[in-house]
Amino acid sequence: MAAGARDAAQWNLFSDWCAAMGDIPLPASPLTLARFLLAHPAAANPHRRRVGVINAMHRNQGFAPPGEAETVRDLIDARRQNRRRSRACNAAAAICQLPQKGWPTALFARRDAMLLVLTAVGMPATQIAGLRIGDIEEATGEDALKIATGGETLWTPEELSELGVSPTGVWRRWEEVRRVQLQLPATGRVAQLLGGASFRRLDPAPPELPLVTPLDRWGATPLRPTPLSAAPIAG
Repeated sequence: MAAGARDAAQWNLFSDWCAAMGDIPLPASPLTLARFLLAHPAAANPHRRRVGVINAMHRNQGFAPPGEAETVRDLIDARRQNRRRSRACNAAAAICQLPQKGWPTALFARRDAMLLVLTAVGMPATQIAGLRIGDIEEATGEDALKIATGGETLWTPEELSELGVSPTGVWRRWEEVRRVQLQLPATGRVAQLLGGASFRRLDPAPPELPLVTPLDRWGATPLRPTPLSAAPIAG
């Protein structure tokens, strides 16, 4: 079979599977491609060829190649898979040990849970420090987050949910904190939030707001929106 025919067969296999699953093949999300690869087990080289064909089809149509996402790269590289699982296990274990009550302990715990979810993705501290609220998006129909950074989109690993940690839950709790910190800038208000108070009239956090900001020992933030630097994130 000629290379062109083989590539067409790979694309038809993918598009037919998407139709059967109710997914869109073009443009496909990285999670759709990852599920396709899991549904069609193969050695690394055949998987790479499939991903290459699907990526090429997307590029030709002006779409971002889904196979360049970390989630898909992990599936076709055993060493990357092992590193991803190890990161997810370490992050989940740490998150499960974080305290849920007390002030300002629970505030630091929410922040640290968000940072641990991001480290499970494999992001370095410098990259995490540059994130803004608008860089984080919940995946449709999945308990996963999409993180836009450095011109690519990263996804939280599925292992987090399997290990009892909800990435979307961690994100929502932290985003709620950031809204209160910005719009009701008093530690007492944040303490009320963590104590169970509801602030339903708050606007969504602006997309340019730094995702994580410095906190002093009493839970207070800087007067102006300031991103947390890489050094304390790495530490």
